[in-house]
Amino acid sequence: MDEAQWLVVFYKSASGNIPVKEFLEKLSSPLRAKILYGLTMLSSAGYNLGPPWLKKIDDVLWEIRIQAEKTQVRVLFCEKKRKFVLLHALKKKRQKLSRQDIETAHQRWDDYKVRMK
Repeated sequence: MDEAQWLVVFYKSASGNIPVKEFLEKLSSPLRAKILYGLTMLSSAGYNLGPPWLKKIDDVLWEIRIQAEKTQVRVLFCEKKRKFVLLHALKKKRQKLSRQDIETAHQRWDDYKVRMK
């Protein structure tokens, strides 16, 4: 297992919005704490965190899955050079992620790659 730390960062739009951070700020303190714990584990273990915490969505997109207070939260992210970029977060209400949620994450990832060269 690779012991080097991974960096976890929030995506920031060109206008200065930080969507995942804004999502987290609206949650209850216990739920937010559980999500932050999951993100800390992601930073420590990287992809070795594995199921049930991590799931690969497609070629570049992953989700970290967190459950607390009978609420399931998904944080969608991509990775580049040992840096996890948190792109989109949602409370899961269906079995499958919506196409809109996946497209939002991909649009933010494309924006990030262009602006953060």
